[in-house]
Amino acid sequence: MEILIVEDTEDSRVLLEEQLLTLGYRVRSTVNGVEALSQVESNIPDLIISDILMPEMDGFEFCRQLKREPRYSSIPFIFYSATYTDNKDIELALSLGADRFIVKPEPVEVIEKTIQEVLAEHNNQNVVKPTISESEIDSLYEKRLKAKLDKKVAELESQRKQLHAITDALPVLIAEVDQDLKYKYVNHTYETWYQLPYELILNKCMDEIELEHSYSIIKPYIQSVMDGGDITFDEELVFPDGVNRSIHGRYIAKERGGDGFFILLTDVTSLKKNEREREILQKQLTHAQKMQSIGHLSGGLAHDFNNILGITIAQLELIKRRIKDNPDLSERIEQAISNTWRGADLVAKLMDFARKESIGRQDVDVNESITLFKTLIEKSITSAIHLKLNLQQDLSPVEVDPGELESALLNLAINASHAMPTGGILTIETQNVQTDKFQTAESPSAATSFVLLTISDNGCGMSEGVKEHLFEPFFTTKSKGKGTGLGLSMVFGFVQRSEGFIEVESEEGKGSRFLIYIPALPMGNED
Repeated sequence: MEILIVEDTEDSRVLLEEQLLTLGYRVRSTVNGVEALSQVESNIPDLIISDILMPEMDGFEFCRQLKREPRYSSIPFIFYSATYTDNKDIELALSLGADRFIVKPEPVEVIEKTIQEVLAEHNNQNVVKPTISESEIDSLYEKRLKAKLDKKVAELESQRKQLHAITDALPVLIAEVDQDLKYKYVNHTYETWYQLPYELILNKCMDEIELEHSYSIIKPYIQSVMDGGDITFDEELVFPDGVNRSIHGRYIAKERGGDGFFILLTDVTSLKKNEREREILQKQLTHAQKMQSIGHLSGGLAHDFNNILGITIAQLELIKRRIKDNPDLSERIEQAISNTWRGADLVAKLMDFARKESIGRQDVDVNESITLFKTLIEKSITSAIHLKLNLQQDLSPVEVDPGELESALLNLAINASHAMPTGGILTIETQNVQTDKFQTAESPSAATSFVLLTISDNGCGMSEGVKEHLFEPFFTTKSKGKGTGLGLSMVFGFVQRSEGFIEVESEEGKGSRFLIYIPALPMGNED
């Protein structure tokens, strides 16, 4: 016995085929009413099991045309549907001449029992043909189709509203454009970024909505996706709301290439910023660890050298007293003593760099220190360099070693003058600032109120390679014999002992700025 299955959904069709094959039936299958009629004409089956909702010709129309033809009207016919399940649907199905109506899904036992009942009825010629007229069938058929269509439209509208509610809630720009690059849908994020309501965006071309510069950036990606391939990209784009965003974008081609595409844009600005901040913090941590290691090494070496130099100076002084009657030797010993003291001075600077705590910290007015020290700074730089002070009034006091502060100012001023051999402007500025950028996982309680001391010049500037080693002892860009390379190391040591932070901004040919952040004391503490 052969059964013809008419079912457009592959999964349902394959399942029913397997169930019937298991029961011992031969099976043929097709996907709609048009193909089913052709199959029947070529080879009449013993029984037909048909779905209702199918393309080209649905199950109702297929059953109707089959039953109109005398040659096929006696073929047992069972409807098997999960879509048309109302009593009115069943009434129409039976009115068209169907023998049974089964609502999906049913176990194989129910299907087998129904087949056996229908076959028994046909064998006993107990089949009751429908008495309803064609016009009544037409009317009933139209009503059922309209009811089903209205229901489907309502379902689709409900789904559309739910989908829009979901996409509007997402912090992602979502849009759809057609083959002419006209917008067919945008979500709420799109309206926000582009400062336009949905109605004014719909059916507008992308180049009418996008800013000119931003459109020139995304145009190659648009061309690629219109050629049929999905595109992923990362760009910096400015949007009509005035915000410059780091964007991770995806253009997803529709099923048929050239029919348009879907747009997904994610604002990753904060992620990019966090990545950059992590990189900066990692560099700062690495630099701090390196400087700490150098400090430990310098301190150990300086201590040992200091002991050696102390013994050397004592021995030279002893020799000097014993050869005082020999002027030539005395002069040579005096030079040796002088050079040894210079070495001791370098060692003292190294020990200052390595020292963790400042000995003479006290409340200091930075403005007052700069003003009093101005004359010495001017004498330390060339006359071709103009010293400019920009000191904020009511500056908060700080707790530092005043001698170390003056030494740091002098070292930075001399360093700036070397960067301006033909003259320039040296600017010293102070101001109260509030910032939490030094609060990290490693230092969650770092200060947020600072006195910012800025020393800037318009000299030759520095490369990134020079900045990486700037505060290391004995590192210098000067020619041999022109510097010890300890000046900026002493500045770094002073900042560390003052529990502050130092930053350097510099580009080759554009000058340099040293920014020293010293924790501020509450106003009034200077007394």
